[in-house]
Amino acid sequence: MGNHRIVGAALGVAPEQHRGDHPPAAADKRDNCTCKFFSEKSLQTTAYTVMIATMRTIAGRFRAAADETRLQILALLDRHGELCVCDVERTLRISQSKASRHLRYLVSRGFLADRPAGVWVHYRIKQQLEPTSAAVLAAVRIAFPKDALAELDRRLASWRASAERPAETPPQAVATRGAG
Repeated sequence: MGNHRIVGAALGVAPEQHRGDHPPAAADKRDNCTCKFFSEKSLQTTAYTVMIATMRTIAGRFRAAADETRLQILALLDRHGELCVCDVERTLRISQSKASRHLRYLVSRGFLADRPAGVWVHYRIKQQLEPTSAAVLAAVRIAFPKDALAELDRRLASWRASAERPAETPPQAVATRGAG
């Protein structure tokens, strides 16, 4: 009944719901099994469901990279490590709400981790990226125009040196959310 448990678990069927009490010798033989949880169709459905979920995840990662603002955010964070929302807002010359929305989107797609520090939230690229996210980030590193990156670096340096930039609170011992 071991294979029935595996297939049942993949299909979301609890072991007690499995109605096939087969002798151990017959449990591994699909031809002798009439259990609906171990049919070819169930196996194909499970494989298809996993494939669709994987494709949706990959598509979500590519959608995250299909926006100029998010590409700039990824390039900045890759180059400068950790930035707060106000750093992104002023460097990219966008509103605070737009910066926050794009940062949250990148967190939800598995690219970034966030760390609250007082009234600020700091973002950084996750340490352990999924392979698709790592490939997207590698493409950003290779393809992002060097002159555009230099301009973003200049804007960030100017913002950091400005008197308008608020003094940050000292880092607190708060676990980074989304760290992987």
